[in-house]
Formats: sequence, structure tokens, C-alpha cells
Amino acid sequence: MTYCTGKSKAIVEYSFGDSKPKKFETDLVPIEVETVQPGNSGVCWRFAGQGVNNSAMYEYFACGTSPSYAFNGTGYNLYMDGVILAGSSYEYKAGTNSVTQVGGMSPTSGYITSGNCDCLAECEIKVLKDGQIIFSEKGVCPLTFHVTCDDDCPEGSHKCTHNKYPGYCCVPCKEVGDRLKNIANKIR
Repeated sequence: MTYCTGKSKAIVEYSFGDSKPKKFETDLVPIEVETVQPGNSGVCWRFAGQGVNNSAMYEYFACGTSPSYAFNGTGYNLYMDGVILAGSSYEYKAGTNSVTQVGGMSPTSGYITSGNCDCLAECEIKVLKDGQIIFSEKGVCPLTFHVTCDDDCPEGSHKCTHNKYPGYCCVPCKEVGDRLKNIANKIR
């Protein structure tokens, strides 16, 4: 989508995950904004346990929403969302198996590891001018952004004059409306 046609500058405000918003400002207008947000859903899980045929401990990392084990007669196979992981030969000895949600592939010292945490892939924002990338950044998903042009306020906000620099402020309409509604309810 093209932003700021006929304007003198564009300001892209964006944030990754729970991080504080950042701004990118350019006078190379109009601009286009592209985002890359991997579609893999779920979280990363660490399966751990002792192998059935030896005493070694193993870890396996996988993304999904419902991790589990299933007994196959000799050991426990790893499953994610009802699908077997790493083939039927990868199994843990009963009573040694565990599964925990993790924030990344951080193997426990001494474990043999495999699998991956693709669901933790990064999102990316790209700002383009005439098809050429003039700015890009990657970060933890999800990614949100909005674009303002010149001294306009973002959609869903109102511009109010102000005696301090830059001479105006943008007031979010929904937030102010909710506050007024809350005050009215307290008065009643």
C-alpha cells in the first residue's frame, strides 16, 4: 500500500512483540510498507527424556499448541498436535519423559538435541521508495505499525494544538472515549 502521496514526509511507527514503539521518518515520499510475519502458530516446546535403548538423555524441540507422548509398546513417542515427531524410532523410556514450554532452543548441558523452534521466527518491516528498500528491521512477532504523513495524526486520533514543541499532540479517540465513559459511570 502506498502512503503519503503529495506530502513532504512519512513517519512509520512500529513495534515488535511487547517492545516500545520505534519511529522511522523519511522525506523520500511516497512510500510503501511491507511486512513479513511468519504464519507458523503455536509456541516452542522442549521434549526431554532418556532413550529406550541406552542411558543417554535427549531433547527434541517442536512448535505447536498441544504436545504429548504416546506409548508404543516399548517406549514413548513424541507428538505435536496429534502428529508423531521424528519418526517412530525416536522414543523415551517410561517415567523419564517430560515436556515444557520454552522461549527458544536452549539445550540443557549434555543433552543430544534435535528439532527446531521455527514458530519463534522473526517478523520484518520494510519501507520502500519506488520499489527500493530504504529501511528494514526484524524483531520478535507480532509486528504492528501505522504511518502518518507530515504533521497529521494517525487514524483513530484527534489533533489538538499544544503550547509545547511540536505545537500539537495526537489524542487517541477510543482511549479518551473509554475514560469519559468510565468517569460518567462513576458519577451516576
